[in-house]
Parts: sequence; C-alpha cells; structure tokens
Amino acid sequence: MKYDTNELLIVLDEELHEAGHVICKTLRFGKESTWNGVSNKERLLQELGDVVAMIEMLIDSTDFGITVDDIKKAKQAKKNKVTTWLKTGV
Repeated sequence: MKYDTNELLIVLDEELHEAGHVICKTLRFGKESTWNGVSNKERLLQELGDVVAMIEMLIDSTDFGITVDDIKKAKQAKKNKVTTWLKTGV
C-alpha cells in the first residue's frame, strides 16, 4: 500500500520527538524508573520501535527515494564519525 510521503514524515517527526522525550526521562530518572507500571527502558524500546516502523514505511510505501542500502550506508558513516568523539569505549 502506498502512503502520502508528507504524512509519513510528520508521523516520523512525532515519533522522533517522543523518543527524545523518553531519552530525557531516562537520563533524569534512570531506565528502571516506572510510570503507570512501565519502565523508561520499556518506553524507550517502544518509541524506538515506532521510529524504525515509520522509517520502514517511508522506504517501502512512498516514492521518497531512499532505500535500505542508503540507510545502511548512512548508519555506517555515523558510526565511523561518532566513534571519533565518544569519550567511552575501547
């Protein structure tokens, strides 16, 4: 099924913001902190799943013009770049 690209981009933006919100809560209160019986870790997992779902829908269901290979290349480039600046790791 094809979806409107702009609509999917709006939902992706919303999901990214929701993930960012949970990340802030996790940093403030810890991953095991709960709200309504759900931990921040579980909330983050859900929000990241939502982000991945929207990215996949954007790739599979629109004519936006990005592919899984494009995402893999961008992902590897980010990993290479960020390792230069991370203060932790071996």
